[in-house]
Amino acid sequence: MATTYSEYYKRRMNERFKEEEPKSIVKTEKPAVKTPSVNISHKFPVPEKEREKRDNLGKIVLICLFALILLNLIYFLPSNSTYYLFVIAGISVVLAILILSILHGLYESGIRRINPWLMIAFVYVILGVNMFLGNGYLYSVEWAFLGFVAGAVIFYDSKIDSRFLILPALLLLGYIPFLLIGKQNALAEIIAIYVYYFLVVGVGLQLVENFKDSKDLYDFEHSIKKIMIKTNWNDLMIFFGFIAICVIIANRFYEIEIWKWTSVYFFSVVLVCYIISMMFEDEKKE
Repeated sequence: MATTYSEYYKRRMNERFKEEEPKSIVKTEKPAVKTPSVNISHKFPVPEKEREKRDNLGKIVLICLFALILLNLIYFLPSNSTYYLFVIAGISVVLAILILSILHGLYESGIRRINPWLMIAFVYVILGVNMFLGNGYLYSVEWAFLGFVAGAVIFYDSKIDSRFLILPALLLLGYIPFLLIGKQNALAEIIAIYVYYFLVVGVGLQLVENFKDSKDLYDFEHSIKKIMIKTNWNDLMIFFGFIAICVIIANRFYEIEIWKWTSVYFFSVVLVCYIISMMFEDEKKE
């Protein structure tokens, strides 16, 4: 009986251990499949650009339709009719609005893609031509103020610091005493007016920037400091000094008083820039 009980007990214990033994489940993770990166921007265009292209295309189609209608009206309708004149004027106004809207869209989309220094140089050239033509050659000095307003608008749209408009005012203001010494009073008065124009549009643009808390402006201080450090003012000072000496000698034989004092002024400006660049270099070393 003892033997039978022990065998029965062993068998029951083995069956119990088999039931309670944890089954080891090995979880095999599937390797992550790397999907190739696809540049979506190449497959699908940016919605804003696509919408802008569609709008411009629609406006161009409308311009062509209105232009055809205008040509047909001019050709078929009698010119002595009052109704004819109103219709022609209305279609012409609509056509002008469409053309201006397309030009404005192209202006807004393209002006910020241009290099800021290229835009600054373009505005300076335009204002220089405006000052020359406003000196009585094509229009009066009063009408020349509109050119300065246009330059301020371009600077605002291009996000260029307003101090780039105040800088020419300071340079021209320093030129006035040299003109007065050379007895060029009439030219000095005109230059003083242009200095006032530069200050008005520059300070006005600066007020707008402060009021709207404009950010991401093309920095004036960093750009000027970079130019001051990288430009070889020593060679420029020698060059303009040589030019000034030649003009002073030539003035003893020919009446070129204005060019004499202009060359002296350019040499003085380069000398001041050379001193400022040396100060910047000393600050950089410290």
